[in-house]
Amino acid sequence: MVIEDDKDSLFMYKEDLEEVGYRVLACESGLLAMSLLDNDSVDLIVTDIRMPDVDVTHLLGYLSLHFPKIPIILATAYPEYEYLLTKRGSTVKAYFMKPVDMKKLLETIAELLTK
Repeated sequence: MVIEDDKDSLFMYKEDLEEVGYRVLACESGLLAMSLLDNDSVDLIVTDIRMPDVDVTHLLGYLSLHFPKIPIILATAYPEYEYLLTKRGSTVKAYFMKPVDMKKLLETIAELLTK
């Protein structure tokens, strides 16, 4: 699953991930992602941090509570959120600054999915 409110970035993620064989649920909002997760299973989540409809702490809290085994990768232009990698109980496994290096993102995804 990719959660990104910027449509161009969301399209880029979806296209690049599908090109290497991943099935991608693309969500333009955190609220949409939370509702889709109730009906669809995912193996990993790549999410933006700042979105107009939901605060990142709310989204991560929801994911940690309801889907604690799904690894999360954060992608953001805001370095002040890197502390989320070490937050106790967090399922955040990686942190990327935008613009995201897709090669490194794909390597990280592959590594997390093999664990």
